[in-house]
Amino acid sequence: MSRKWRHRTIGLMTLVAVACGTVTALAHASSNAWVQRHYGPTDGLPVSSASSARIDADGFLWIATHDGLARFDGVNFDVHDSMRFPAMSGNRVRSLHTDAEGRVFALTEHGDWLTVRSGEIAHVPMGENGPQAVRHVDAASLCLTTAQALHCPDGHGAFPPRLQFPDGKSPLMAVAAPSDAAWLITASGEIWRHSGAAWQQRGDLPDILTLRTP
Repeated sequence: MSRKWRHRTIGLMTLVAVACGTVTALAHASSNAWVQRHYGPTDGLPVSSASSARIDADGFLWIATHDGLARFDGVNFDVHDSMRFPAMSGNRVRSLHTDAEGRVFALTEHGDWLTVRSGEIAHVPMGENGPQAVRHVDAASLCLTTAQALHCPDGHGAFPPRLQFPDGKSPLMAVAAPSDAAWLITASGEIWRHSGAAWQQRGDLPDILTLRTP
């Protein structure tokens, strides 16, 4: 399929719904009619349910499933799984994300943070310590929570560490804030805020409504 036709085909696919155990595509045709089709294993999907979907900069539709990633060109599915791509420690993909440049990233059940391209799945550079298991992705900023630090995108496809977490704490999720500030929730329910050059405990989980306030 030519790139021109691929963009035309995927451009018509304005909605992918993941519900009731099926993948449904709604395409808007030139006649102003909506065409609905259900996709499943007989069409080339590894399974008939999905957790997330994104369109990459080349116009391909990527679908996250619990048995690999499926790339759809408008006609055929191409499954990317751990047998073909060793960077995937397993086939269960929790979510897909895109940055401002159209790069697609995948988070697996085992915490792999991967860059996704046609025919290539690889670990994302995360600093001098190499790949680390990701515990949480902040969808707004794409900042990542690992066991040691908050990693944020550098605009070029890498996610270097931005802030180290307090010693002895088990991070559950962190959220980046303006002016190099951040919030952290630990596995024990503590809420911490980073401001200036230090972390300070600000409360416990029942106070979560204060999470995004200065």
